[in-house]
Amino acid sequence: PQVVDGRAEIIEFDAKMLNGTSVRLAGLLAKPSGGGPFPGAVLLPGGRGLRVPTCYSSILPTFLEWGYVTLTVAPRTAREKDGTRRYTYSFADHGSYGFGAAQILGASEFVDKDNLVLWGHSYGGSAVVDAAGYGGDKLEVYRAAVAVAPYCPGKARPPGLPLLVVTGEKDPEVGPVLCKDYAEKLTGTADFEFLLLPETGHSYWVRFKRDYKYNPKTAKIAHQRVKAFYTKYLND
Repeated sequence: PQVVDGRAEIIEFDAKMLNGTSVRLAGLLAKPSGGGPFPGAVLLPGGRGLRVPTCYSSILPTFLEWGYVTLTVAPRTAREKDGTRRYTYSFADHGSYGFGAAQILGASEFVDKDNLVLWGHSYGGSAVVDAAGYGGDKLEVYRAAVAVAPYCPGKARPPGLPLLVVTGEKDPEVGPVLCKDYAEKLTGTADFEFLLLPETGHSYWVRFKRDYKYNPKTAKIAHQRVKAFYTKYLND
């Protein structure tokens, strides 16, 4: 659902493509109950539309339960100033849109701007990995990042911020091989962690498709690990 217990709304915000082109995006903003300020989470989903797919309908409440204000970015809503739609985008563009979303969260009265994190799944997970490697000084806006089921690159560039990569052993979309190789190349890298989930598919937290291999035990482990990873790097 697009509205989570009445605590979510569709908003528009400005961001930039990797090449510097300014665009206007739509996103789904949701906040926990209470006045805050709360930590904030930018969510980069694999779904390309504004409508949150079934696989994300339970991840939003999870972040709300953890006490995060979330802004889910919808990259295919991007429009230039003259109204031109940007239907296509790259991992780098998606990550760049996330920086725009982080600025919006950081300016909110409900959000602690010094405690922003990044999360991405599938195509969005790849955007997280790309941003972590090439985001430069922009990464200072985030305390930590988690990439779930990403298309890991062959070149393992050390991330510029704490990064956790989570992938399923039975992922039918991307498979674990590339991310296992990526993690092996980064062995010993400070603030980098890798979690391989046995008997788990593309979306570890929900029964999304019959062949996606949902495992409640590993889902619980993944949730605990992700939450603990973020908490480890948040400011007191």
